[in-house]
Amino acid sequence: MNMEKCSKDRFMTLRSLFDSAEIKLKETEQLCGDLAIPSVNELRYVGYHITKALCHDVDSNDYNEELLRAERHCKRAVYDANEVGIEYLLRKIANFKEQYSSS
Repeated sequence: MNMEKCSKDRFMTLRSLFDSAEIKLKETEQLCGDLAIPSVNELRYVGYHITKALCHDVDSNDYNEELLRAERHCKRAVYDANEVGIEYLLRKIANFKEQYSSS
């Protein structure tokens, strides 16, 4: 496989991860009525690492490492959005239990 094809595949994978993170971020925003800031910050870092990768030769270790970091930030954005949503739902459950346990 040539380097151009390999690079395109990496970016397609990264795009898929980014899309997944963006969808999860939107779901969490709609659930909580607020933006999951930790996820947004992770997605900012994705862009940062992509631009750093583009400053290197495709076959360099730095290029690959920057794309790997971008992928990890996408995965962390999904994790953070899930965490915010779970914490929100746990607070709602606790409030419900508190409200109706004394009734």
